[in-house]
Amino acid sequence: MISAPLIEAPAVFAVLSWGVKESFCRYVAGLSDGACDVSGGVRLLGSGLYGLPGEATFEGATFTWRSQESIRFSGHGGALDVPLLAPSLNITPSVGSLCVIDPGGDAERMVIADVEVLRLTPDGATLRPRLTEAGVALFGGNYPLATALDDLHVILRSGVPGSPI
Repeated sequence: MISAPLIEAPAVFAVLSWGVKESFCRYVAGLSDGACDVSGGVRLLGSGLYGLPGEATFEGATFTWRSQESIRFSGHGGALDVPLLAPSLNITPSVGSLCVIDPGGDAERMVIADVEVLRLTPDGATLRPRLTEAGVALFGGNYPLATALDDLHVILRSGVPGSPI
């Protein structure tokens, strides 16, 4: 929970560094047909972390980050399909959420995790996402409600999109 207003600033380039869920990624990697496909701007940062470029905005005490990039996990001949399409974060003093485009909807966004702010600095934030009912469904019902995903790290950058992370 954030107790003070966030820094007022115009939109800035920001990178979301995220491992998704380490045990899930290991499971997919161990499948004979397991795959993790990423869209063009996503970079593998090492140690299982993905770097998703996006734009961060600050309005009053609300922080928003949005990316047009995606990560998609698949396997089991198509029976496993976990698309994390165009993720976004919305953080207010009382609540935070991690959203993606609903893969079964009409480009509607769904909240897949409630987000707890662990650390907030002028250069970014560390956040802990916990699965919502929609997140449980997206991961095929394999994790219970409120399961913690890997921590999210938002890194505010002064560079431009496409600059080295």
